[in-house]
Amino acid sequence: MSDSDHSHGAVAPSGSPVRLPWAHLGLITLIFLACAAGRIGNADAAIMLEQSRSILEGKLSIAVEHHAAVGVGGLRYSQYGILTSVLWIPFVLAGRLLHLLGAPLGREGCEEFVVSFCAPLVMSGIFVALADVWRRLGADRQSMIRGIWILGLGSMLWSYANFPSSDAIMAAALLMTLREWLIRRDGRSEWIAGFWLGIALLSRKQAAVIAPVIILLWVIWRMKEAGSHPIRAGMSSAFTFAASLLPPLVVLLWYNWARFGSPFVERYPNSELQPITLESWTRAVAGLWISATSGLLWYAAPVVAGAVLGARRLLVRSPFLLVAIGLVVASQVAFVACLPYWMGGTTVGPRLLLFAAVLLAIPLGTLPHRLRIGSSCALWLAFGVGLVVTVPCVLTDPLQVHFRSELEGWQRNTLLVRNDELRVVLGLDQRPEQYSQHLIQTHRPFQAPNLWWAQIIRELGDRKRPQPAPDRSVR
Repeated sequence: MSDSDHSHGAVAPSGSPVRLPWAHLGLITLIFLACAAGRIGNADAAIMLEQSRSILEGKLSIAVEHHAAVGVGGLRYSQYGILTSVLWIPFVLAGRLLHLLGAPLGREGCEEFVVSFCAPLVMSGIFVALADVWRRLGADRQSMIRGIWILGLGSMLWSYANFPSSDAIMAAALLMTLREWLIRRDGRSEWIAGFWLGIALLSRKQAAVIAPVIILLWVIWRMKEAGSHPIRAGMSSAFTFAASLLPPLVVLLWYNWARFGSPFVERYPNSELQPITLESWTRAVAGLWISATSGLLWYAAPVVAGAVLGARRLLVRSPFLLVAIGLVVASQVAFVACLPYWMGGTTVGPRLLLFAAVLLAIPLGTLPHRLRIGSSCALWLAFGVGLVVTVPCVLTDPLQVHFRSELEGWQRNTLLVRNDELRVVLGLDQRPEQYSQHLIQTHRPFQAPNLWWAQIIRELGDRKRPQPAPDRSVR
């Protein structure tokens, strides 16, 4: 198969035996759904959920005192993109229905329970889109199946099926943008790619730094392919992107004006920029790749291995995709390293680079089913590392891990701290008293794996356990 066949995004012909492995995609979806947390376990998601409730009441201000931004009228507003809150509205309504049917969680508890299932559904959609991208790049069925399970169980993508956030929505939108290059609908690709970039912009402000890189590269590539009329092709492509992005930009500017009184004002509390030195920036870049707290090398080990092993094949099949992935990831690592919260806060791995893990997974699909011994050993070794790192991430509450690390002065390796917490939720150890007191005051800790069904089993067990009789003696 020639370079030109794939650089133009040749699609598998109708009737091709290479079809998406739906049975495996369905099974990984069931695993993701089984691993939903059953609640909102982080402040960012809590604010976005409160925004969903406010929208249902016809307002934008929210009833959250901490971590939310102060805006018009001195009221509190969500500092996050509006799209995630809008997407959660049907889940909130389903939670209220569950409450009306008598679920013993309270109304807000029922809402959180149902909203937590949005994360595995979004991640499942990412895997379907990834498999389709691999197919369009010429992957055979066995290679797609291998990729699904290596990524599904050995990378941070599994963790974020358990962690409600806007990051996965932005990652899905960016993946769909690049997928459009492979489809190459005549006259419509820029419109559809612009739509997906708009989705990314409305989900996270971070996309405002990513979108120009993709658009610029897309326009340059169009000019390169145009032959005798490069300027006309480039201007047409740029104009189409601008037109397709106009509606989401208008929504974004209105959202800023409604919250903060100006279309061009964005506020993010407790994130004052610190002076950046070459040393601090270099340390952050290294941390995003190799640190125990946020290193892609640990939390996305098979993704990194697949990207290295598959880069040359992707260059042959779609040079545009390879350059786009490389530029977007490199520019974002450099950008995120400038932020004071580059570690991602109370989360799992490099949350701000979740989209990078998704895009870096694309070269994995170009690897043939039968690999050379060295490549095969490297890939499966990376999967083993990823599995060992990811399973504790899925089973433990990141807030508890954060508090443990905080109380210990961040002196211990985060991976080891998480393993200590894993022993507690599996019933193999007791949480130290000073940790338990701190956690209970701030956030009711899970005493079982961070999975919705494990919590139900625990709650039912607590209710069946006889309660001590009250002491009525006179003292």
